[in-house]
Amino acid sequence: MAWVALVPLLWVLNAMRPGEAFRRGLIFGIAHYLSLLYWLVPTMVIYGHLPVYLSIGILFLFATILSLLFVALWRAVSHSPARTPARVLFIFPVFWVAADFLRSFLFTGFPWELLGYSQYQQLHLIQISDIFGVYGLSGLVAFTNAALLLGSLAVTGKPWCGRPVGGRLAFAGLRRRRR
Repeated sequence: MAWVALVPLLWVLNAMRPGEAFRRGLIFGIAHYLSLLYWLVPTMVIYGHLPVYLSIGILFLFATILSLLFVALWRAVSHSPARTPARVLFIFPVFWVAADFLRSFLFTGFPWELLGYSQYQQLHLIQISDIFGVYGLSGLVAFTNAALLLGSLAVTGKPWCGRPVGGRLAFAGLRRRRR
């Protein structure tokens, strides 16, 4: 699911103003972390002996703080350097990996549930983690999502930030080269 999960998010990001990118990044980040970290509430109640209402408040605060990285990601992708289809193909994975890396060290140092961890059952694929680590695998998944977005935009004839997405760019990786 991770290989296609970010395509709708990138689709929504298309041609977004910076203020709207901030709002959507915050909403997405909070929703993402609330659904990802729901298990912290029973853990704080059972082992921390905190009341349920306080545990839920802490979870919302934690999700909001972590979602600031998504705000930075959305702002970076919606900003001018990623306004061309070719650049979003490379800028989005770089910023996604940067957000994963920063989340591992900033605020609380929370390296759980990185995008690359979703591939733990794909033994033939996770071998690249030996060289590039989980961040390299996260970058590969994010790159694939960006490529699928460009492919879907090319098929539907929709532009990326007002610029047309050519089939040659979108399907360059699928074409077999003749010698």
